[in-house]
Amino acid sequence: MTVSRATTRTPSNRDANNCKNASEPLVSVVIPAFNCDGCLSRAIKSVLEQTYTHFQCIVVDDGSTDDTAAVAASYGGNVKLVRQENSGVSSARNTGIEHASGELIAFLDADDCWHPSKLEKQVQLLQEHQDVVLVSTDLITYSPERLGSGSLASVTQPYGPDIFEIHSDFLPLFRNPYLGTPSVMVRTHRAREVGGFDTTLPIGEDVDFFFRVCKGRCYAKIRQPLAIIHQRSGSLTRTLPGYRYNLEVIDRLEHNHPLFAHSHAEEFTRQRLSVYGRWIDKCLYMGKGQQARTLLRESKKHGRLEHPSCLILKSYFAQPIAWLRKFARRFSWMTETTASREY
Repeated sequence: MTVSRATTRTPSNRDANNCKNASEPLVSVVIPAFNCDGCLSRAIKSVLEQTYTHFQCIVVDDGSTDDTAAVAASYGGNVKLVRQENSGVSSARNTGIEHASGELIAFLDADDCWHPSKLEKQVQLLQEHQDVVLVSTDLITYSPERLGSGSLASVTQPYGPDIFEIHSDFLPLFRNPYLGTPSVMVRTHRAREVGGFDTTLPIGEDVDFFFRVCKGRCYAKIRQPLAIIHQRSGSLTRTLPGYRYNLEVIDRLEHNHPLFAHSHAEEFTRQRLSVYGRWIDKCLYMGKGQQARTLLRESKKHGRLEHPSCLILKSYFAQPIAWLRKFARRFSWMTETTASREY
């Protein structure tokens, strides 16, 4: 791994015509959208406010039944609207890849947004390091349970010199594969070379894509939070079935790259046990003690989780604790509502 300090650059005041020249690559921004008329404008606005202006914005309407298409169309020539029958987020992203005219592709989900300098910093890195096929950034995540709705303005901060990492070894990505799709920029030819996103995976398709893009190639990460992810309650990435697909992605990597898997067998075990650990914790949080015990037994075929006896004990108290937590949240909400009315 090579850790470098990027050269700082002050964005120049330029219009789109001056920017669009042979020395600055076109970036195709791909936004898959399904029934998101309430938040799509925020995503599009964060694209249009980028300091790097040589881009095309592609919104793929994945069979929405609300006004998603109308919102995208309202931006006129600033947005290319592509419509398709509902086929899922991976299919929508692949459609965006097919329609991309740029040398580079940046992915953004309809409920997320970017810091204004994101594209500029990623393009700069990819131009300076032609062997890098993918660059991601750090993330800021908004969770409804923890931080409320939030806004981009509340997290914007002055940034110092860019610190970035370039990896030629695949192992760091395998250990920390959750880059966050809205943080990623990839070379178009590489995205097409690996066949885009796997449409058979309802979750974990992003990690699977990152693995295939970066295996045997150099990839980079900018250590600045330039992508803002808004997690929604009940989203698939936050539900229990999602962990099963995370295990499937690991199984696929092991099957497709047996030499790598053999050389890093202990790391594969750690990754699987890590998934089981998070899965069991989620079950306990949701009050599903019996399912937690089932998963604990299942995990034993891969190794031993830390403090299994403690997990078993917790599983028998999971449901009443979850009920008390729910009651406490409701009581807190009632108290806040009453106080606001009195005020």
